Amino acid sequence: REVTNPMIVYKPRLGDKLIGEDQKLYKITGIRNEGALLELKSTSNPITIFVATSDVFTYFHAVLGRDAE
Repeated sequence: REVTNPMIVYKPRLGDKLIGEDQKLYKITGIRNEGALLELKSTSNPITIFVATSDVFTYFHAVLGRDAE
């Protein structure tokens, strides 16, 4: 059986809400270094994390939605 992760082909955008492997919700608040680095803030705790765009599928398993622009 083959297991696939939809996050592997994910293209991040500002305002996207991602569910982390810790089951917490994070929002993309910045895209830096020409798209190579994501800044994410927890929606429930005062936590900001930075993740390489190429590694996003390692730490997040689903996109919950996007804030309206």
